[in-house]
Order: sequence, then structure tokens, then C-alpha cells
Amino acid sequence: MQSFSEFLNELTSAFTPVIGGEYKQEDFAYIDLSENNRDLLKLEVASSEAFSIFIDEYLRNRASKAAFGGYNELRTLYNRSQLFNNTEANRNIHIGLDVWVPAFSDIVSPLDGKIHSFKDNNNFGDYGPTIILEHSFYGRKFYTLYGHLSRKSLDNLKIGAEVKAGDKIAELGDFDENGDYAPHLHFQVMEDMHGSVGDYPGVVKKEDLDVIITTGGTGLTGRDITPEAIKDIADKEIPGFGELFRELSYKTVGTSAMQSRACAVLANGKYIFALPGSSGGVTDAWDGILKHQLDINHKPCNFVELFPRLKEK
Repeated sequence: MQSFSEFLNELTSAFTPVIGGEYKQEDFAYIDLSENNRDLLKLEVASSEAFSIFIDEYLRNRASKAAFGGYNELRTLYNRSQLFNNTEANRNIHIGLDVWVPAFSDIVSPLDGKIHSFKDNNNFGDYGPTIILEHSFYGRKFYTLYGHLSRKSLDNLKIGAEVKAGDKIAELGDFDENGDYAPHLHFQVMEDMHGSVGDYPGVVKKEDLDVIITTGGTGLTGRDITPEAIKDIADKEIPGFGELFRELSYKTVGTSAMQSRACAVLANGKYIFALPGSSGGVTDAWDGILKHQLDINHKPCNFVELFPRLKEK
């Protein structure tokens, strides 16, 4: 059986917008809002107005119309909300894709589907108005979530109503209705809703993660210290990952592959993979190794099937 990621890639092999209007792929600039972005240290992250100004300046400096990013980022900005910081958990790892565009921008469905559920998650730091679509292709269901919408987006919605790819399903809300954020769309894909309705976690705690993938800091300069950092917390090293990665990389960059110290370890029952910062290196690691080893259906063996045994004594 195809892995979920391969299945999605086949459905969306071309640029598949979720923002309406005349946006092209080249109009989007990547933005890092993780704790690694030192520019955020100068910003009052609790202020949605200050954050809006920061995003606008970022786009102007790059001559871009929109920004995107956020998947698997550890973000300190969630410290401002009790929603993410309570006695049960300290959630600060973002697992959706954020798209930063102006308030009241049109949101469109990327694929045919139907309305699964909707809800105004009206808490400080929450999604605000949220719509979830259900999609079904080739007998396989999955779901897409759209958060931080305007309240009027929920007017007259009906569970089960069909939508077509490209149909407008909502518009973005401003800070006074979207959970108090600079205007942006939280977009997320779920294979299973686990009984949730109108809501689904988009920020998790690190204990919820099974796999951590980092990029950058694997070279030879004085600032390249990622391998040392993860080996400090490692229970076991996985030397075969780095060996195989450099073998694959040699086919694309030749002897320059020896400059990469890409590596992997096991730490507290979790896999940590340190990849190069280059897009080519990340592609080599994902396409050549990780998309197979993180697929439960891969034979003769894979990393996923070992999860229950990683903490064995």
C-alpha cells in the first residue's frame, strides 16, 4: 500500500493553492518563526499588531506577496497563551503549515471534498473560526483543516455540503476574531480525525513526537554544531544513516559529499535526523532514505515498526 505522503504527492503533484486570487508559487517566501530566528528576540511576540508589522516588513524586503512555513517548528510565541501552557502539557511544536497573507483573503479548497465540521474555537491563542473538509480519493479518506478564519465564514455552512477544487470556502479573519494573531491561515492535513469535530491539535508537545528532523549545521565550519548537539543527548547512534546519505549525495555532488556530517541518533525513544541545510541535501535524504524507512509498509524492515521496542531494557 502507498504511504500517505506518496498518496498526497500524487494528488497534488502541481502547485495546489489554498489562497484565492492571482498568487503564483514564486510569490511565496519561506519564513522561519521557530526559536532559531534571532529576529524574533527583538519582537514583542505577544502583540498581534507588532507581529503583523514584522511579517509585512519581511515580505517587502523579499519582494514577495505571501509567506509560508511553520511545520515542525518549536515556537516560543505560544508561551503567551494559557491554552498551550497548563498543568497537562507545554505545547510549543507547530505541526501545520502557516500561510501569511492579508486579512479577508479568500481561502479555497485545494481538492474536491465536503464539509466535515466547523467551529469557532474562541480562545486566546486558539484557531478562532475553523473549517474541516473531508476528502476521498481511490477509496482513501483524509481531512484538511483551515484555521484563523473570519466569523462570517461559518455562516450558512452545512455538514456534508460538497465543495469543488478551487471553490471559495472561507476568508481569513483579522486579529480580533482569529485567536489574536497576525492574519494567516493555519492549514493542516490529517489522515484520521480521531473523533475530533471542528478542531484538531495544531500544536503539540515534544513528547508527542516520534521523529525529529533538523536541517542545517552539519558542515565543517565553526558554527556547524548540530551533530555534536544531538550526540550529547543520544542513547544510540545510527551510523548507517550518515553512511548511506553520503553515498547518495556522492551521486549528485561528487566528492563534496564528504563535507557533510549528516547523522542520526536515538534519544529517549525518538529518532533524530540531522540533515544538511541545502534543499538538494534534504531531497536526497528524504527521497533516498527517510520516505522509505518512515513508511510502515516498507520491506523488509523499517524504522516505524521498531517504535514499540525503542525503550526496551
